Amino acid sequence: MQTLFDPLHVETHKLKTSVKNLNKTITILSESPDYKYQTYSNIILNINPNKRYDHYYIINTDMTFYDENNNYYSDYNDEEINYTDKISIVIDRVLADDTIMSRIKSGKAMLLFDFSVEDCPISIDDSTIYGKINKYFSKINTHNNVVYWTMNESVYDKIDKKDCNVRIECVSLSTLRYVRFNYNDYNKLIYSNQNGLGRKSALYLNRRPREHRIILLAECVKRGVDIDNMYLSFIGNSLSDYDKKNDAEIIKNTIDIHYGDAYPTHIGKGISPFLFEQLTPHMGKHIEIRTSEDDGKIRLGDKVDGDVISRVTDMLPHRLKSKFEIITEYTYTDSDISISEKLSLAMLSKIPFVVLGDRHYLRHLKKLGFKTFDKFWSEAYDHKNKDDRISVLASTINDIVNFFHCNTDEYGNSVYSKEMNEILEHNYGHYKDVYAPTIIDRVLNTLSTNEKDTDMINNEEENITEYALTLNKQMANHFDNFKQNYPEIAQCKELMGFHGDGFEESMKKGFWQNHTRMLEALGLSKNGFRSKSNPAILDLGTQFGMFPHFLNSIGLTDVSYTNSVEEASSDIGDLKLIWDKIGTSNAEGTQMPIPLHIKTGKSFSLPKKYDLIICTTSNVLWQTETVLRFHSRTLGFSYYVTDKNDESHTFFAPYDVDDLRFFIENIKEYLNDDGIALIQPYPFPYHVGAFKEELELLKAYQSPEDGYIGPPGEDNLFDYFVIRK
Repeated sequence: MQTLFDPLHVETHKLKTSVKNLNKTITILSESPDYKYQTYSNIILNINPNKRYDHYYIINTDMTFYDENNNYYSDYNDEEINYTDKISIVIDRVLADDTIMSRIKSGKAMLLFDFSVEDCPISIDDSTIYGKINKYFSKINTHNNVVYWTMNESVYDKIDKKDCNVRIECVSLSTLRYVRFNYNDYNKLIYSNQNGLGRKSALYLNRRPREHRIILLAECVKRGVDIDNMYLSFIGNSLSDYDKKNDAEIIKNTIDIHYGDAYPTHIGKGISPFLFEQLTPHMGKHIEIRTSEDDGKIRLGDKVDGDVISRVTDMLPHRLKSKFEIITEYTYTDSDISISEKLSLAMLSKIPFVVLGDRHYLRHLKKLGFKTFDKFWSEAYDHKNKDDRISVLASTINDIVNFFHCNTDEYGNSVYSKEMNEILEHNYGHYKDVYAPTIIDRVLNTLSTNEKDTDMINNEEENITEYALTLNKQMANHFDNFKQNYPEIAQCKELMGFHGDGFEESMKKGFWQNHTRMLEALGLSKNGFRSKSNPAILDLGTQFGMFPHFLNSIGLTDVSYTNSVEEASSDIGDLKLIWDKIGTSNAEGTQMPIPLHIKTGKSFSLPKKYDLIICTTSNVLWQTETVLRFHSRTLGFSYYVTDKNDESHTFFAPYDVDDLRFFIENIKEYLNDDGIALIQPYPFPYHVGAFKEELELLKAYQSPEDGYIGPPGEDNLFDYFVIRK
């Protein structure tokens, strides 16, 4: 696959000349004129020359750790280093440079702020680097060519895109470092006794002794987890006795602050000194790493770094001999989500994992199309806040160590069940085939010129990147402009009878906001659904077909929908007016809508299986066929009446627990593997006291781990459930 770290589009004999020429067009605005960062040259070499800017000016965090003589500050915690101040000085210098600014204003040059690193917060005010940059450029007339890269995956959850004068792109270059690694190329290493490693319960890597890492290790010790039976690194800065003493102080202070001495242990010591005593033997631990495939020698691994494949192969034997991996991300917040190369290392090595990271980290992975391991152990920690997250994760680790078992092959490698292997293979393939290529495309598009660069962008909506356009935003754009863009459909209202007012409401964005809210939580976007770029989608009981039409408009082309002729009865003519106009398509070119009338306790059939079935604000789960109306000495099945004050009244009996079970199993028959159905009977009746058994059943289908986020504003009438295959 394409990689940004090697210029694959350039012939070998021309490479040196190309790089030399390109280096003249890249200026990293470092304090040191000798500072280099070859990755940028390699990335830009992958861009079509006709789409490159004349010049690239780059500011990144890495350059702030080099002085004017290109000497590297060895410790990121050095009090003399303040990269915020250094970046501010660089920005001032750029703004004062007429040559740079004229090139940027003309659109011939790009200014890139590469802050795709951990622990770099974003805000609109000037308390953060981005806030300062955004303020600097608020009054400067530039093209769409001043860009800020961030690792923060949830940046637009915190700030309004309309306030962003400098556009933000989520780009984590570190997650792309090892995309060239192919698992099957290392069979000699995998199926070999050469490395001489023994079986361990887990791989547990820690570089810097950050607070959340220290506390997790302490919580594991408290629970009696056998840390010695793990491939553990807890390196810190312990390359000398002096550094080791400093690390000890950091660890002791962290434990003292977190626990204090108030709680005694069974041996009479306060919990804080007891835990410190238990952690001390693990300080400075390194992991033994092979030096070559042939000689079987080992070395002590210190900072296992770099953009080379050996970063994967060095630790592959350890991952093969471990049941699972404890990933300890650098960031640990309740508000942001950052994904580093630590995740890709585990996925490429095909090992199951737990994550000490930001809140909802695992939920975000599912939105990206990955799968996690909630079928094998609890992932409740992902939804907890701060200290609770560490505590619950430590309990999960203890449970995995003691109760999760896997077989081994003749070489001592872990052999997982078929179900877990499917997850590991899915994640490996999704990372290689979908996730990494998506980020690569985003990087290349960010650094390429486009048609918008020739004209100044005044429309703030146009200045929003494609990545930032959520499903909800696209829906709002679609229906805000629906009547102008689709007048032939909108004009159908004038010919409609009973359904006219309802159709008018369906052309407004407010009508669909809860739909997109639920679907975004499940992972649907214009890029597809989970691992599928063009998922098979079914809208069950669509009525007008407006939502399938919207999905088609954003590029999702395999969209089907059903409707009940029996349900629509005499008013079906109104609906046919719309169906004839919208022209929604699926992969097979099937005539829409697919006729379907679901009856209680009766099996129904669908033409094929789907990745996503949508059934929102629907009366599908009403038992109207058993509701009798007695009026003027006549019995009938009319469940909808209007009184003398022109107020409508609807009567129905909800599905009981047996009906629900039957319906759920019937739906599962038409879901692809890992497919999902979103079912929202409206109004949702099961919070009424008479339906306790039904509600208890449906709670099993209301898991946040499956993408369930609850009704808006806790309005139980809009509650729903999620069925996963």
